[in-house]
Amino acid sequence: MKELWDRIEAWFSANLPGGLHLYSGASEAQIRSAESAFGLRFPGDVRESYVLHDGMVETVLYADHHLLPLAEIVRVWSRYGNLNLEERSSSPSGPVKRVWWSKKWIPLMHCREGSTFCVDMDPPPNGTQGQIIQFAIETGPSSVLADSFGDWLSKFADDLEAGTYKQDQWGCIVKKSEREELDR
Repeated sequence: MKELWDRIEAWFSANLPGGLHLYSGASEAQIRSAESAFGLRFPGDVRESYVLHDGMVETVLYADHHLLPLAEIVRVWSRYGNLNLEERSSSPSGPVKRVWWSKKWIPLMHCREGSTFCVDMDPPPNGTQGQIIQFAIETGPSSVLADSFGDWLSKFADDLEAGTYKQDQWGCIVKKSEREELDR
């Protein structure tokens, strides 16, 4: 995880004024406290990432999403859990349970508009425990983004280095359009 974060930080430093503003790592006690709130243990790659960086200052990592600090993860998770979303059904693509919300989906990245990337700790039989799914409060879960947080970060680092992303006029990190790719 350290190598992945180093690559991501290097890209942000080279391509964006001010770079990426990550908090220092969480303590083992802080990680255990968050896990206790959820009643489960984070996958190894998530734990390792939070040992390195306990989220980020209000800068954007991907699209308009930022990496949540552990305390904010618990707040977002609690807020979603209090909305009685589990009773609604959804139609996500891929191996995601057909529920609107599960208390075993742990939010890691969030944007102001309500889209959240979650660690899925209770996938259906054809899914992978620890997979990263996209969830929106208006639509429920939509898809699996990666088999793990480490896989998602690795693909993101590869894509950054390959020139797939740019900063848009609002400061978000977005994929370059097909037209821009053709013009390169």
